[in-house]
Amino acid sequence: MENKPKHRFFDNLFVIAFLMPLIFVQLVGGGFQGISQVVFGNFCGKESLLYQFVNFVPSVVTAVFIILIVRKLFAGYCNFGFKGGKPLLGVLLSSAGLLVVAVNLYGIQFSGDVCKIVNSVFTAIGIGITEEVICRGYVVSNLMRKWQDKPNRVMLSVIASSIGFGCIHMFNVFISKDIVGSLIQVAYCIAIGIFFGATYVRSRNIWGNIILHSLIDTFALLGGNNANGFDSETGVDLISVLIVVAVSVILVLVALVYLRPGKRAETEALWQQNWDFGDKEKVSAAPVIILFAVSAVLLIFTSVYYAANENSSAMSGFHYSYDTSENGEQSENNASFDVSTDRKSLTVTLPYLAGTNCKVDISSPDALGILSETSTEDKYEYKFNVTDNKEQSVKLDFTQSVGDGRQSMEVGAYTVTVSLDKDGRITNVKV
Repeated sequence: MENKPKHRFFDNLFVIAFLMPLIFVQLVGGGFQGISQVVFGNFCGKESLLYQFVNFVPSVVTAVFIILIVRKLFAGYCNFGFKGGKPLLGVLLSSAGLLVVAVNLYGIQFSGDVCKIVNSVFTAIGIGITEEVICRGYVVSNLMRKWQDKPNRVMLSVIASSIGFGCIHMFNVFISKDIVGSLIQVAYCIAIGIFFGATYVRSRNIWGNIILHSLIDTFALLGGNNANGFDSETGVDLISVLIVVAVSVILVLVALVYLRPGKRAETEALWQQNWDFGDKEKVSAAPVIILFAVSAVLLIFTSVYYAANENSSAMSGFHYSYDTSENGEQSENNASFDVSTDRKSLTVTLPYLAGTNCKVDISSPDALGILSETSTEDKYEYKFNVTDNKEQSVKLDFTQSVGDGRQSMEVGAYTVTVSLDKDGRITNVKV
């Protein structure tokens, strides 16, 4: 038997299925995204249509980077599934996953915001391309090579890759701060990963998975649905969790049908030509050095970038109740807010209605005091300051009315809930 060259580091199961996806998604992908936000934000402006591609561009760059690095590492044969195999079969098999799209469509309400729609669609496409290239194109194909002499390599490759796919989503806990929600999401992603893996090995073509993955994430982003059945304000939604469990079971059962013994010969025939490290003389440590050098630079850049932007929800712990990216974004009911850099002050702006008065009732005046209140011909503006270092939730009830005393009539009402941490910093604002 020919003694094919191997790369000891990259031929390890843990490295293939867990470490590499983690590095590619969290470090490389996250770093490119940080750079993209700086470039697009400074040169395009966050309100421009072009800025809505801020997540799509780094995703595609990450996917291309992965392909180039892997092809350099594997001086021999490697195929991510963009060509060859059975593309039509892949699309047909993946269509069963439209069940997840249907779940994400339930209760969806389109805002009509063109920028949000463009951002959601292209962000989802970028995620679909990147995660499929990493978790199926790279991981599954590499495991099929590694276990080419094992009779059950198809099932092993699908299961191992799906666990890795689920684990990379575990890091969402650092953004959401919801351990329960993140664990449910990991389990859900493992089930979806098994389905994706099954469609990929049966077709050895990645396009069906990319299309389905993009559709799933598009409607999840457009609808703002919490697919894991957990909401940070209300806790676990039992009905949503039951739906997630049911969908997961169905997807796994469908995957098992795809991988049934009767299809083993057909599947193996597609994978007769496996990835290999090629000519031993051409295999070097260069890809390892390049990968970790780029990862280190991107990690440093990302850390510095987010540390310098304390208002970033992912790193500072501050988040909004709307799908917004910065302070001052307007809500659906025309109320807006702005939080100071030190998260000790809050400005709330409400629309002005001609002939009305506006008053505010603070549930905990000892925790949040009014600095000033002004009105102009188009808005009311209230400025508040944190006055108590205590973890608590403060409710601000704004009432707009016409007339005075018993003759007054309420014409508008807004409720703003402000969450404070133990250091007296604003961590969440919900309008």
